[in-house]
Amino acid sequence: MKHSLEETIRINKLLEIYGRFLTKSQFEVMVDYFENNLSLAEISEIRNISRTAVSDAINQATNKLENCEEKLGLCKIFDSLKEKGEDVSKVIDEIIERIKDGI
Repeated sequence: MKHSLEETIRINKLLEIYGRFLTKSQFEVMVDYFENNLSLAEISEIRNISRTAVSDAINQATNKLENCEEKLGLCKIFDSLKEKGEDVSKVIDEIIERIKDGI
């Protein structure tokens, strides 16, 4: 399971914005894979699950993140604001806090 640099960057953005919508296990696997750059085998060993289970978790979580973006479009909005030179960190922090609070 290889991802291009562009795909990895996109998934990390989606994970930052929508990660709270994932299960704890999905989130942890995604962080291990995309942020900590661990292999499927390393994650499998750490979590005591099969490589197939790791791969399935990554695929399911990625689909869920993409679905959230398709419905809400926050990543697209943030990218647009950044292109205009606007500081989106406060907007992101507020949205993350709302997500943490259960919206």
